Amino acid sequence: REICNECGAGAVYWNKEHTTESRIREEKYRTVLQEVDVQSIECQSSLLYDPSSPSLAAGFNNGGHWGTLMPFKRTCEKQLGMPRRPVPRADTFFMLERMKGPNEWPASKDVEGLNIAVINGTEEWDKPILDRFPMSEDDAVANMNTFFQHGFAKYERDRSRADID
Repeated sequence: REICNECGAGAVYWNKEHTTESRIREEKYRTVLQEVDVQSIECQSSLLYDPSSPSLAAGFNNGGHWGTLMPFKRTCEKQLGMPRRPVPRADTFFMLERMKGPNEWPASKDVEGLNIAVINGTEEWDKPILDRFPMSEDDAVANMNTFFQHGFAKYERDRSRADID
């Protein structure tokens, strides 16, 4: 609310997640944004198909769990068609260049001041995760470059293979 009011936001955009927790969180976002008369725009950008989009056949009562990817993919292709191709990078760049940001950035707290990722206790349960999956922009760029150098040409053929990293 504070940030929306401070910068005069007319809309807030976010990418939908597909978990029980995220549905609860996103419902809170919608409620708060509606209270302050700010439009909420949910985008689907992390998956080829929104898991809630295909119609389920009668008798499909296993909680929406498909078991494997291919039955879900085939159902989506049959009901929804092929996924759209990505927007060309140049089009995205030019669209972002035309967008107008706030005249003045809000004087909100920095991320560290929000206390949203505080790990209490002495057990460093997150260390093995962070060691295996480094999380920084530099690491992400390095992973992307490695993928384009060594994996991109084989991606279409090998993307469903669970035996390769």
